[in-house]
Amino acid sequence: MVEDFCGYYVPGGEVIYIGDADAKLAVFDEHKLADLGVTVDHHGKLPDLVVYQPAKDWLFLMEAASSHGPVDAKRYGELTKLFANAKPGLVFVSCFPDRATMRRFLSDLAWETEVWNAAEPTHMIRLNGSRFLGPYEAEELEVFRASNIPDSVILGNEREACLSLRFVRRRLPEGRTRACTFLD
Repeated sequence: MVEDFCGYYVPGGEVIYIGDADAKLAVFDEHKLADLGVTVDHHGKLPDLVVYQPAKDWLFLMEAASSHGPVDAKRYGELTKLFANAKPGLVFVSCFPDRATMRRFLSDLAWETEVWNAAEPTHMIRLNGSRFLGPYEAEELEVFRASNIPDSVILGNEREACLSLRFVRRRLPEGRTRACTFLD
């Protein structure tokens, strides 16, 4: 996750926390986390990996799904509460070793999260939302949840599934991935 995912998607990222089953706090920069507005006790339910990307002011919260499970709705809620005072935007990522493992958890994955598998490190799956790989403001999430618009999934580069006529396609600044957005 650190070498491949962060190498592709979090350039210049700073590893703040790496959980390890043998040594529970293998890496834990408690001072950096506090500087970012997050205070946790040592018994908190931190994700497997926390990486800060200063260039975008994003905090990546990553779960190695094959060990403890993915970012499902329950875990999304736990992490949202744990990181509620974080200054950077939060990006939730479930990481899998391969598609076969991902398929076992697919129906449990939370909306407004990213999915990555190590066997295909240059591709990601976006579960719903108007942007690919980025945090949401609280107001944006409320709009999504309050609307009765069908869900959409963006799969990898140039593939999309927009399931409503209220969506339109637009190119993101990177020019590689399409996203779905609302028409007002």
